[in-house]
Amino acid sequence: MPNRLGRIGLDSFSYHRYFGEIGIYEQPTSIHWTTDDFLRRAHDLGLDAVALQTVYMPDFNADTVGDLRHKLDELGLEPTISWGHRPGLEGGTNPAKVADLMRTLPLAKTLGCSLVRFVCGDMLTWAIPVEERLRNLKPIIQDTAAEAARLGLSLAIENHADLAMRDIVRLVESVGADNVGICFDTVNCVRVGDVFADAVHIALPHIRMVHIKDLIALPESKGNPAAFWPSAPLGRGQLDLIGMIEQLEGIGYAGRYFVEMAYMHPAYSDEDAAVAESVEYLRQLAL
Repeated sequence: MPNRLGRIGLDSFSYHRYFGEIGIYEQPTSIHWTTDDFLRRAHDLGLDAVALQTVYMPDFNADTVGDLRHKLDELGLEPTISWGHRPGLEGGTNPAKVADLMRTLPLAKTLGCSLVRFVCGDMLTWAIPVEERLRNLKPIIQDTAAEAARLGLSLAIENHADLAMRDIVRLVESVGADNVGICFDTVNCVRVGDVFADAVHIALPHIRMVHIKDLIALPESKGNPAAFWPSAPLGRGQLDLIGMIEQLEGIGYAGRYFVEMAYMHPAYSDEDAAVAESVEYLRQLAL
């Protein structure tokens, strides 16, 4: 089936249970995948781009990157590396994480990536004062951006339930590097209290990549980024995804829309079915 939007991708976090990561709101599964299984599924869905979470590739190193690139090439899949799940740079407090991100950059280049997505923290980092985190993160990201630029890579900082969108934008603008932008996660902005439409508007000029999810928000989760914010197939939740896409396309956005399921709503417990439905939803948009 043709990819009408032309830029639909799939993030491996959609299948985190298959990779052995079970959230506190989830049940274990008997399905167990490797990266090869994920790549085959993306290919079977007719996609040509994947975002690969490094946390699910423990053997991702200089000895294995060549074989992985060969598999991607065979399947016609363009890769993006997604580094840092779950706490990422831990608000700029963990030098070992900085070193690991730096180590990942040349591997991403060898893999054939043009973009590396990373995270500065998670919902637990949210408790650390924002100004402290921004001070810590700015020089780290400036150094990382310089190395990425040397390699011909761009970087996208995801809003990972750790920072409000206005603070992500402040961070990106303070870094002041042309190769640094935002990976806009459609659900994580709501988790930290942002109004979805406002977050889109604020982030718009800086968006380099989209994690596109839909959300069925629970009233009891409001005000707590670490609470249950369940995913739904695209178009079955509460977010104005079409409005977001129209705004992005209207300014000439050339990046990809990566389908990403997180912790599924009980009404949509089959993440693979949700992924397939979501891919088809995007294909039906005549943009």
